[in-house]
Amino acid sequence: MFQESLGDYVFQAGVLLQPLLWMWLHGSPLSFPEELKYVFYVMAEVAVFVVWFMGFSVGYYTTALIIQYCIFTALAVYLLNTRYCFKEALCLGFLLVFLNSYYWEFPLHVAEFLSGHPHLGMLVQLWRLAPLPFLLSRYSFAPGARYVVEAGIGVSGAVMMVRYFLHWEPWWFLPLNRVICLALLVKVVAEAEPKNV
Repeated sequence: MFQESLGDYVFQAGVLLQPLLWMWLHGSPLSFPEELKYVFYVMAEVAVFVVWFMGFSVGYYTTALIIQYCIFTALAVYLLNTRYCFKEALCLGFLLVFLNSYYWEFPLHVAEFLSGHPHLGMLVQLWRLAPLPFLLSRYSFAPGARYVVEAGIGVSGAVMMVRYFLHWEPWWFLPLNRVICLALLVKVVAEAEPKNV
């Protein structure tokens, strides 16, 4: 959370606070034309190129991690847009990528909690669950959604065990874990029914 410069701090604060924007926008009367999705996908491609070309990174957010998040968000929005209008897909895409940053690490957070003392970083990490009450209050999930979510936790648990006991961690291991868990979250939300809020 604590960064080396004011710019780094503002970036980190923006990342942590952006779910509030997407939750507000989701429920707002604003509407987006569907054609705006093409602008979004082009902007996502430009962002990936600029981050890669400039080698942009901020603290924990390495160049590779920022590129992954850009790609994951565009992918989530694309998949959700097959079920929901672009505005809803955009909001949900950003919220699910944010939530996924806790979800895919859930076994690690449990292990950390059981093996040490609570610290401030744990509270910061818990904030990544902020989209969860929002989603639960606005969508009715299919009966099998629980098992899909548990499958993602199982995959992450297996990855954690392989890393810990076998000391095997190729460069693609964690990105694959992230994308599997994100795909499962997208599946659960795409199959949900909006409530009349």
